[in-house]
Amino acid sequence: MSSLCKALHTNRACIAFQMPGVDGLEPPLGSIEEIARRHVDEMRAIQPHGPYAIAGHSFGGVVAYEMAQMLAEQGQQVAPLMLLDSPNSESEDEALQDDEVMALFEVIGVYCRFSERPLKPIRAERLSGLPVDEQLRLLWSLLASYPTAAHVIATYRKGFVAMTRYRPRPYGGPVILFRSAEGFPAEAMHPERRVRSQFDSSTLGWGGLCADLRIVETPGDHFSMVMPPHSAELGAAMQEPLNTAADMLIDFDRLRPAAVVTKVGRALRVDGARVHFDPHHPDFREDPYPFLSQLREHTPIFQDALSQWWVTRHADVSAGLRNRLLSVDARAIDHVEGIGSESARPSALSSWFRNQDASALAQLYNKFLLFIDAPRHTALRKVFSPSFSHESIRGLAGCIDERIETLMADMRAKPQPDLMRDLALPLPVGVISLIYGVPDADSAQVTQWARDLAMGLDSGMSLQAMRKAERSAGEFTRYLHGHVQRLRKTPPHTPGGARLDVNDAIAQGITPDELVAHIAMSYLAGFETTTNSIGNGALALLRHPDQLERLRSDPALAENASEELLRYDCPVMFVMRFALEDLEVAGQRIPRGSSITFMLASANRDPAAFHDPDRLDLARPARHHVAFSNGAHYCLGAPLARLELQRVFVALSRQRFQPVPGGLAWRDAYTFRALERFPIAWC
Repeated sequence: MSSLCKALHTNRACIAFQMPGVDGLEPPLGSIEEIARRHVDEMRAIQPHGPYAIAGHSFGGVVAYEMAQMLAEQGQQVAPLMLLDSPNSESEDEALQDDEVMALFEVIGVYCRFSERPLKPIRAERLSGLPVDEQLRLLWSLLASYPTAAHVIATYRKGFVAMTRYRPRPYGGPVILFRSAEGFPAEAMHPERRVRSQFDSSTLGWGGLCADLRIVETPGDHFSMVMPPHSAELGAAMQEPLNTAADMLIDFDRLRPAAVVTKVGRALRVDGARVHFDPHHPDFREDPYPFLSQLREHTPIFQDALSQWWVTRHADVSAGLRNRLLSVDARAIDHVEGIGSESARPSALSSWFRNQDASALAQLYNKFLLFIDAPRHTALRKVFSPSFSHESIRGLAGCIDERIETLMADMRAKPQPDLMRDLALPLPVGVISLIYGVPDADSAQVTQWARDLAMGLDSGMSLQAMRKAERSAGEFTRYLHGHVQRLRKTPPHTPGGARLDVNDAIAQGITPDELVAHIAMSYLAGFETTTNSIGNGALALLRHPDQLERLRSDPALAENASEELLRYDCPVMFVMRFALEDLEVAGQRIPRGSSITFMLASANRDPAAFHDPDRLDLARPARHHVAFSNGAHYCLGAPLARLELQRVFVALSRQRFQPVPGGLAWRDAYTFRALERFPIAWC
């Protein structure tokens, strides 16, 4: 690209980013989002603030598009984004995109076209009659003089899969598409490659995504447009929007910080059959789905360094959640006889549950329906489920609408509204308080206790957070014991049948401790399921304005839309089970005593269960998602959560607002997918 940089004149600094992996110093990254995040970090290490002018050719333009999205959400200006003959591509057959022969054929063609003295690329006909091993031998021999060829090929293969898997979101900033007059040479792509590259489209597939798109045709084909003599004309065309001189001089001291921005470790690295997965990594917290896609594609099940199993695919997750040989109670494995040396050691989380029975937090958790097996679970669910049935909660719709209207009005009156703080959190907490007769005056304190209890469910919590959760568990337990006594004397006045008859529950054999645990769990579940879903769903709608407009114009779509939003960005990432016996999960023998994590968010993006799963489609049949789990421990409050989500998403669709740039913050959580801050600005 040096000739193009020269054509942009000497008063402008051009900084090129190298694809991670091509030098062999690290493995290639597996998604457009990972690559873009790396380059954004590198760029901001050099120049902390915009405006930025970003350009990318071919695959690089796709990365540049995602970089612009990230920078915009960080509150940075991109003026402009320039795509140099970069198509928005989709795979027709994902199994073919990582093919070694195809990658070699195409990379050799690129080398030939971009060499100082252009060479004639190898023709596909020369390979077609040869066995695959001979094709590979011939192609690799042509790269013998390139010492980094193996790394380049590995990076190209990863990158091609990432490009065809990427689903770009709409972008509101200015975009200039420099399109080659002669297009993409058909012979440059392997004839068996199955990909919709959209080179035949006048906008190369960006038309429906870019609100401010300008197209400039430049001479040459996809490759020659950036080479002399055409690079001079392309450079002149690019210079026009870059009509201001660079406001900084670039020297080596300015570039040096970019060399050290690589974060410690990676969220995901696959070395052959071994998987290194870090769900606590900040990149995973920011956007888990590119990593989950790679995991799911690589294997249906894998074991981590702590001997914990992870299940990635929808069919296996759904079946596992229904398997009665898997317990939700970590203490149950203490009673499994004959756990020998071949059995996996339980995870640190299960050890914590087994050995902390004296703590107030463990006492409360160990009575949660979430962590109890049959037959006690069956008895408890029989008593508690009528309060959350469709018939019982139907009468709450009017109350929910009133609360939404009040919260929206209050949020509009605030100088710095936050959707999480002002709507997503108080709505479900208020509805649960209504069901159990908890006074509004106590809501703030009850909310804080519930938030602290939720932190206790996260294996990534700090010792300080654990102590806070322990203290809150004791205080919340004492408060609820007093409240249960009051409910025995004065039942709450709840619309419809959505209330718990405490005296009837005790008459059916439910203990006061179990009642307290159930009420506490209801708050926690409302906080972690409904609150997270409101935030995640609202953000997804804002990032997909076409779908937001679809709901705005057709509120009857709310029921289906809520299911799709639950699927698209799952509020609970993982759930854990424990093997009571040796068994098989996802084709893998699992020893008794093992802990197994079922990846709900991964299952909900499985293409075997949902067509084009990374695309948000509010009309999609999505009710078979596992956001509410499955089997005996299917979410008890799912009907209430669904009703709240349906009402709140319709109400939000009537509003005009946007996230404050740079204001979004994801909670530092392992188990949950939750926004901590969601500041908004009214339009």
